[in-house]
Amino acid sequence: MSLGLYEARHHRRRKRRVAMLKFLFVLILIGVVAVFAYEMGAETYRREISSLTEELQGIRGALSEARDSETAMRAERDLATREAETWEQRYQQDVPQGFAQEVQEMVNARLQEGVSQERLSFLLQTASEPEACDENPETKRFVVQTPYTGGANDSVGFANSFLTVTASGAPATDGNGNPEAWYDKDKPVTLTITTVGGGENSAVEGLLPLQHAMVAGGREYRFTARPGDNRGFLNVTAVSCAYP
Repeated sequence: MSLGLYEARHHRRRKRRVAMLKFLFVLILIGVVAVFAYEMGAETYRREISSLTEELQGIRGALSEARDSETAMRAERDLATREAETWEQRYQQDVPQGFAQEVQEMVNARLQEGVSQERLSFLLQTASEPEACDENPETKRFVVQTPYTGGANDSVGFANSFLTVTASGAPATDGNGNPEAWYDKDKPVTLTITTVGGGENSAVEGLLPLQHAMVAGGREYRFTARPGDNRGFLNVTAVSCAYP
């Protein structure tokens, strides 16, 4: 009976040890699996963190490029704005406005009508008000000289003969192209004004009607030349005005 009890006890102890070993094995296995799962999770987490970090760096880089681009665009915009303001200022300074624009338009119109630049420049430079001119201008006629005229009646005097006016032009031609003894009124004419003593002479060339002005003897003289009623003749009107 004693031997049987001993074996029974021994068998129970061994059975408990086996059960204990199995339990420990299960615990160890669970621990290993838990550690493996943890490491796998940690590795996955590290990869996700690394991927998110790269994405974040990419986003930061894109934001930095966007900021740089915005800064460059602002700089270009500011430069364009300054250039536009500069051009606007130059436009305001260079392009006539208001009354100056009206004067410019009148000058252009007179130039198109055949008024010389010299005449317009002279009028602008000597303009003053009030203006005192003779109320009764003189008009005289004389023969325009050509290579085929005889030289008679080829000048007139104004301002008590203080000024002498002469003119020359191209000869007219007949139907066969032969030169005539009178000037061609449709071609340029040269008008010459000579003062007594030849101190203050002036000349102008152009198509008729022709206008010219000069200052002599402390007065301004304005001349208008038109074709005369008789061929070969030129009518010249002179107006004397105070100067300046």
